[in-house]
Amino acid sequence: MEIMRFRGDNPDAKHKADAIALITENLTRIDTVLKYLEKLRPELEAEYTSALSKRIQGDIVDFQIDYSELELDELKSKLLNLSSYSELQNLIILQTFFHLKLSKDFRVSSEEFEANLIDWIRSTNILKYNRVKAFVDILEREEGIQLWKDLLFLATDESLNSFEEEIHPPIKEITEGWIKAGQDKDSLADLTIVKYDDYKVALRFDRCPVYESTKHLVDPEVAFLSWCGTGFPEEELNKRTRRKRTPQTLHDSDYCIEFYWNNEVHPDAEPPTSEFWTSIKKERGE
Repeated sequence: MEIMRFRGDNPDAKHKADAIALITENLTRIDTVLKYLEKLRPELEAEYTSALSKRIQGDIVDFQIDYSELELDELKSKLLNLSSYSELQNLIILQTFFHLKLSKDFRVSSEEFEANLIDWIRSTNILKYNRVKAFVDILEREEGIQLWKDLLFLATDESLNSFEEEIHPPIKEITEGWIKAGQDKDSLADLTIVKYDDYKVALRFDRCPVYESTKHLVDPEVAFLSWCGTGFPEEELNKRTRRKRTPQTLHDSDYCIEFYWNNEVHPDAEPPTSEFWTSIKKERGE
């Protein structure tokens, strides 16, 4: 077993941002929400898109930026359910740029540009929050949250059933990816990696950039459901070789745990206990 800790804490950390990639992610994400809303509660589509638009408008207020130089026709042509809502598309794009906190004279183009890492994270994650919060806006709270969970389970189930092979990277690749991320000088994560072997790894986050960039949001339950909670349907539904469990997150605990294992090599493996993590801290004199 190998234990590695990485403490990234650079408030000025930068990230190479790609405007078209961010816009693609955000537009596609809402298009997917509408796809599954049509399957579950089609009568809510108009009310939902209106609520989401209102929520984004309240976020960006009167913010404007000229992005006309971007070639977005091909991207927009691939949108199915969102294609009928041009104003909502515009608001989503504006919100993407709003959270990047670009200078007034910034020239939007297809070229990559340097952005503050926290702002880059917000440019996609605030929309994730708004997409869930809009359900709570139009329905009773419990009903809205349940509808979001139902939507996630349906989308995840269809995704899993559309592939016969493993659809995620193997454990070794996941481990190597997090080691590389921890070594990055612009990392903002306080991360401990426990590598058992190439088929089992535990990750502990005492600080997570996504959580740090969004903890100001006023609805903690919706915030949790917006990103951490999106992985739980897969944890329940996936019966393939590569498994994952997230027994706790920074939304409900002092630290987050992600546990990955190959179930053929380590059948029904369990994540490390709190006593295990405490013993590590004691060994380090923390």
